[in-house]
Amino acid sequence: MNVFFKKWQVNRKLMILLLLNLFSCNAKDEEILKGDLVFKMIDFASAYGGTDEQIEELNNYLYSIQGDENAQDWESETLSYFSKLKENDLFESPYIFVRPDHDSAIVTVFLNEEEFTKVKEYKRSSLMAESKKVELVLEVKKIDSLLYFSDNVIDVTEVEGDTYFSK
Repeated sequence: MNVFFKKWQVNRKLMILLLLNLFSCNAKDEEILKGDLVFKMIDFASAYGGTDEQIEELNNYLYSIQGDENAQDWESETLSYFSKLKENDLFESPYIFVRPDHDSAIVTVFLNEEEFTKVKEYKRSSLMAESKKVELVLEVKKIDSLLYFSDNVIDVTEVEGDTYFSK
């Protein structure tokens, strides 16, 4: 009986260690991003909101520059960017811009529709008129240095401050 109990304890400890390791591996993919909601005057970060015709036109354009030796640098960068979105199933996803607390670089955060409803109501003009800004806390998965995806907007808070916007 004593031997059985000791084996069970060892197996239990091993199982707990394995589970902790599994959860810690998954947690490495996610991080917490805190920052302010940013408004850009003109930006086309995905095909979100586009009509079927506009999306088809964009796809045709991207296809036309694929493998084109005469493509300009900006065209190749555009192709690379939208290819990355397609690889991550974000091509038609809604997005926001965030200025992280720890950095001055503005990042693009793609959201699912449900999470987007938490932030889409905010308007730059209203926030600026009231001297307010929107602080966000998001659980994100990093796609690259300036691109993230979040399916968990943890907190959205309207506070006193200056709303940042970029041209």
